Amino acid sequence: MAFKIVLGMLIFYILGIAISAGISSFISHVSPHGSLSSVVPLFLFILIAFFIYAIANFNKRKIFGLVLITFFIPGFLLTMHKTTYDSPFIEHTGSIVEVEGMVSRYTVYPNRTVYWLENPLVNIGGDRVSGKKQERIQLSIYNPTFTYSYGTVIKARGVLREPSSQRNPGGFDYQKYLERRNIFTIINVQEPQVTKVGERTGNPLLRVGLDMKERLSRLSYTLKDHEGGIFRAIILGEKSGLTPENRHVYQGLGVMHIFAVSGLHVGFVMFLLLSITSVFRKPSSSSVTAQPPSANSKGIAAGIGALLTSLFNTNNVINIFIILCLLIYCAATGFSSPVMRASIMLGIYLWGRNNWNNVQTANSLFLAALVLLLLNPLLIFDAGFQFTFTATAFIIFLTPILKANKYLGSDLIAVPLAAWLGTLPLTAYYFNVFSPLGIVMALPAGLMAGGVVILGFIAFILDFISVQLSQFLITSVGGIIFYANHFLQLFSKLPIIGEGITVATPKLPSMFLYYLAFILAFAAYYHRYNPHLRFFILKKYKPIIALVLVCLLVLLSLQVFAPSYLEVVFLDVGQGDCIFIKTPNGRVALIDGGGVRGTHNYGDLVVIPFLKHLGIKKVDVIINTHPHTDHLAGLYPVLRQYPVDLTLIPKGFDEDYEYLMEIIEERGLSYAYAREGQSIALETNIHLNILHPTSDYPVSLGANNNSIVAELIYDHISFLLTGDIEMEAINHMLPYTTQANVLKFPHHGSSYSFNIDYLKKVNPEIVVIQVGANNSFGHPGKNVLEYFADEGVPVYRNDFHGAITVYSKGQRINKVNTMIK
Repeated sequence: MAFKIVLGMLIFYILGIAISAGISSFISHVSPHGSLSSVVPLFLFILIAFFIYAIANFNKRKIFGLVLITFFIPGFLLTMHKTTYDSPFIEHTGSIVEVEGMVSRYTVYPNRTVYWLENPLVNIGGDRVSGKKQERIQLSIYNPTFTYSYGTVIKARGVLREPSSQRNPGGFDYQKYLERRNIFTIINVQEPQVTKVGERTGNPLLRVGLDMKERLSRLSYTLKDHEGGIFRAIILGEKSGLTPENRHVYQGLGVMHIFAVSGLHVGFVMFLLLSITSVFRKPSSSSVTAQPPSANSKGIAAGIGALLTSLFNTNNVINIFIILCLLIYCAATGFSSPVMRASIMLGIYLWGRNNWNNVQTANSLFLAALVLLLLNPLLIFDAGFQFTFTATAFIIFLTPILKANKYLGSDLIAVPLAAWLGTLPLTAYYFNVFSPLGIVMALPAGLMAGGVVILGFIAFILDFISVQLSQFLITSVGGIIFYANHFLQLFSKLPIIGEGITVATPKLPSMFLYYLAFILAFAAYYHRYNPHLRFFILKKYKPIIALVLVCLLVLLSLQVFAPSYLEVVFLDVGQGDCIFIKTPNGRVALIDGGGVRGTHNYGDLVVIPFLKHLGIKKVDVIINTHPHTDHLAGLYPVLRQYPVDLTLIPKGFDEDYEYLMEIIEERGLSYAYAREGQSIALETNIHLNILHPTSDYPVSLGANNNSIVAELIYDHISFLLTGDIEMEAINHMLPYTTQANVLKFPHHGSSYSFNIDYLKKVNPEIVVIQVGANNSFGHPGKNVLEYFADEGVPVYRNDFHGAITVYSKGQRINKVNTMIK
């Protein structure tokens, strides 16, 4: 019964979160300035009516229902409060401000340090604006020479901005990620723009935890760079030190979970703590039963004394110490969902084995989820929360089923298999990879993590006693990482499965049905000894099974009979171009790939995640319109990672294409120079026709004017894709320019590419401008925007709309979708 109550409370609380988040999302989508305030009175009226009815018609079932509804209410209201919160700082975004706040957390990256500032104050024009409740501001200091510690109050001057939202399909929604952590604004500065104001005591637990983090980080810096990065990722969950190569290897092998501090790591820490404290622990029974106190006052005092003695005996004091150590470890890792989940569950187990008759593992899991969601209901939308609780639930419920099979009887097989099956859809959803080696590699990766965590913490303890012994032990940890990393890399070189298999992002209904099937399997297994099992299954599960089968049939039908479109996606790669083309039969072309942003390549940031999101395994044609960085650099990662049948480039710029040629020759790919009149048949009725440059067009007019101009034709629909051509090339093309349904305006909407005669001949229905927000070039030109406004032609811009997707069946433009509405 206790199991049902705890699970019921959790389900109804989550139901309240889901309904509230859904209503909030719908209202904000329909009306950006909408509010949930009109919904609340009606909602509360219905709940009060239900309470009155249940109390008037008292019975156990109705009281159980009341308990469940009682948990639905806070789930709904807390989520409503979170999702409708208006930060007082938002109205000042885009302005130069002075921000002051206390450092509550920081993460060190190769070129910057990111701080979270608590109790922030924003000074703008003499006005001081303070944040509400637990709101923070994120401060990024670029090229720092030192790090501010927890409790330091600092002041910074710069432009206040909103975090970037999801701007491309398959992209990461950084804005939502930070909002779930009460961060709504960010500021990026250089070190001279920051000054220290003072110090605050802060939270003692956090201070100790972050001091632990600093000491462990200092120990890691004695290792080689990549080994130190792996050490910090395993023991602290700080993945900023991982190289792209390490990420690729561990993700492909399906063992990236060792870098998310979770039950595995907390279990090793607890093992170390139990080993250290075992010399002080006394043998005790599994439960403690307090004697009822006598009626007289002396008896009551004695009873209270006996109760306190039993609660604070030696073993319980040790348990409190271990739980406190686990909380400090939570603080060191930033109170992430996996480590909090594991610490709560182990804390319940530790206390329960001495003080309660029975501790159900499942109940401790549900209680841990309930506690974390009460603290922050939006955590349910975090990948870390979903992974840790799903994996643990499958280990608890599926492992006994797997062990019933004679071939899977060992925990070494059943436990990782259960976790792998539980997280399979989530891995596909968030990482677009299927890792067959995940089951096999879980054991060696887990052993490496165990060795690093245990020896790392022993070195941490020894660092207070003897620096030499600590350094010796850390060197041994480096050896473990080196050999284990080398072993795992050998498996990553296996053909096909070594790097994982790219899969498209699964649809949410498919994932729901996957987990529903397992839930039904769990229920059937745990009722297998029911004498009325046949009746039980027929009566309770047959309708559900039938519903699941119908849903599966509908989903398959929708996929089989779904309309096939030509999809042209103008990806948001900042101040650059990138156009993705997919035909109804799955042929793929890519025109340009964007450039770089700081030290990051848009190919890695946007293009590769987008291709993985769609499950693309091969690119048929790549066209680089011209060798400027904002069009070319993003293609390098694609050419390194994907099979490509043909790469087209303009002639006359061989020096600019030296690095591109190195990649093409190294991978044995094919390339050709584009020429006017060339036609690429993507399908029988879909062609990419090259319109420019002509063979006699002078290279001396520059790379922009020599951009490859392509016309994509699908039956009666055409797309004119113009690269960065300027007035000289436009005038050259004018005599043979024809009408196009969609025009990708040249050169990011530049006024230097504005030619009225040319635009009248093209006469587009839709115009797309690939342009970055707040660019320094003043793109797009005012005259460009005014012309299309006067002509009544809709203009879609990456800086306003994010990625823009145009769908067509060849007869007309069927629809246009944008990432930002």
